[in-house]
Amino acid sequence: MFSLSVHDAFRAHAIACFPAEACGLVVRRADGDVFVPCVNISTSPIWEFEIALEDYLAAEASGEVVALLHSHVPTDAFPATGMPHPSKTDMQLQVDLGIACGLSLASADSCSTPIYWGDQTPMRDLIGRPYVYGIWDCYSLVRDYYRSRAVRPVTLPVYPRDDDWWDNGEDLYTKFFAEAGFRQIPADQVRAGDAVVMRVRTRVPNHAGVVLENGLLLHHLYRELSKREPIGRWSQLATYWLRHEVDL
Repeated sequence: MFSLSVHDAFRAHAIACFPAEACGLVVRRADGDVFVPCVNISTSPIWEFEIALEDYLAAEASGEVVALLHSHVPTDAFPATGMPHPSKTDMQLQVDLGIACGLSLASADSCSTPIYWGDQTPMRDLIGRPYVYGIWDCYSLVRDYYRSRAVRPVTLPVYPRDDDWWDNGEDLYTKFFAEAGFRQIPADQVRAGDAVVMRVRTRVPNHAGVVLENGLLLHHLYRELSKREPIGRWSQLATYWLRHEVDL
């Protein structure tokens, strides 16, 4: 998404900051995009980051801030690489700032290429995208389907969320489907373009997809590539069949 020089500068910063999380901003100037390193002023820098207001304002004064980059580092919960996806706090920050955000995994001598998320980033193909929770997962796929379709596109809300919320007392699909503009419909009225929410080995619905023509389902399973396949057995796991209000 950005130049090699931006990524190289961020990698160097992330390695230098290890074992703390690194953070910085991509600023667009007349002569191109540059990475501006920032100081992580969090009191728990291994677990989170916080950019000083003066750092953000200084970057903003020098050009247009177009992205925020930060790293995750190994922790007790993720001892090998660090959390490989954005946290709920990371997701909320992206929504609040309204710019692209990028995440890398850093160690004492290496740093991965950032993975970007946010509507400001190019959308990946709906089929064959890798699984990264909170960036490319089942809800992200449903959301991208609706905002990219040719007829009556609609932008669904972003819901910052912790991983494994379905095993930790939350029922997010049930809580938010009406707020997102969906209405429940009978199974015998389902047509292409409707959504389905399913319960997969949990007590609450935790998986979603989109019904396509010819009896196919578009969905994205954990640790798999997104795909379309016969809806078959998935319909047996359905908790809700949903139609967006723009399609009623």
